[in-house]
Amino acid sequence: LKSSSSFRSALACPRSPRISTGHLQTQAMTAVPVIARSRSRSPCSMALAGADVVPPASIADTLLDRMQLAKDIEALLPQPTRERIHRLVKEGCIRENEFDAQALAALRDLGYELQEQVFQHIECERIFLVNSRSKSGYLFSLCEKARQGALDVRGLGAVDPWRPMLLSLATPRRPPLVLVSENQWLEQHGDAPVELLVDVGADMALGSHTVELRLSLGLHRTVAEVKARLATIGASTPRKLMRLVEPVANMYLRDDRSLAYYNLRTGSVLMLTLRSRAGAAVRRKRLAAEMASGD
Repeated sequence: LKSSSSFRSALACPRSPRISTGHLQTQAMTAVPVIARSRSRSPCSMALAGADVVPPASIADTLLDRMQLAKDIEALLPQPTRERIHRLVKEGCIRENEFDAQALAALRDLGYELQEQVFQHIECERIFLVNSRSKSGYLFSLCEKARQGALDVRGLGAVDPWRPMLLSLATPRRPPLVLVSENQWLEQHGDAPVELLVDVGADMALGSHTVELRLSLGLHRTVAEVKARLATIGASTPRKLMRLVEPVANMYLRDDRSLAYYNLRTGSVLMLTLRSRAGAAVRRKRLAAEMASGD
């Protein structure tokens, strides 16, 4: 046995003593400094993660540099935005200097209006900010949503597309206007002249002297005759551009209809408006007038 190769190798290379696994773990814990990890990735949370554990000097210097960079970027924000951040700190939603440089830089890249939308969303959804794992990540995601126009996914502050329709349904409607037939109206009131009040404020010639004109006309007279009377008095608007409106019923009076057809009586008010047209001919005429006035 002594001459065997295995015995000679055992004598030449003695076996090293066994070391337990627990002993190795103890040596590793005492030799390597332990850096505490926090749920938050912000520099302030990483620096204040544990009171008994002190990070290495290089990591501490890096954290201080990041915090100083975040402070410098925060100083570049508008004053109302900084005040809102400080308000969140006072209310206990975040800690001092908890937003990192990346989140504050994304906030600074937004316009002031988008910054207002971001903080309005934060104020409406404070519970999500308080319970978020990373306050900086939450702010950065809100800035990205604001840049894409998808910040108000839940509809907070968004314009309700159904609001005009619901308001129109809730507003009491005017009862439908029921007109008596022309012959029946003439039988009831006769053909005696009635005094109409015509608002001529839209006419440049008559509107400069008076606002209302009193016209005495019979009920069988047509609307075209009323316009002819206004032109005779001195209206500068051509008759083809005149429009007479009954403001109570909000209806335009046709030229071929009589006053009895619209059930007008003494004291009824009519409003004179101008008929406006559009189209290429009108645009050319208007452009020619502007060029002539410019010359």
